Amino acid sequence: MQCMDHCIVIAFGQKTPFARHLEKLGMDVCAVGKDLSDVQDDILHDCEAIYWTMASACNIHKRHIVRSLLLSIPTDCTKILDFNLRLLDAGQMGAVKESLRCCNLLKIDEREFTAICQL
Repeated sequence: MQCMDHCIVIAFGQKTPFARHLEKLGMDVCAVGKDLSDVQDDILHDCEAIYWTMASACNIHKRHIVRSLLLSIPTDCTKILDFNLRLLDAGQMGAVKESLRCCNLLKIDEREFTAICQL
């Protein structure tokens, strides 16, 4: 994270503790709500990192926003996935695998790491 100067990290819905931590480090964090109009095009093209939670990727109402954002950002943008699922559901496995393939950095704790290794 030290290589990013004044980067914009885009989160979903409410800012998570991790997003607030990034703000304390001096990064600009924009939250995306129900649609992409919440984030202006210039922000999407200028962002250095995108941050999303696995809960957002697995939510049937937010899944399309995650995909659209990932397609809208520059290819060299760092993609940070917060793997914060409490319970893995068989119906969520497609979204889990898709998000894991897309991310460059994975924020995960030991318990979640054990669960992901079992995939």
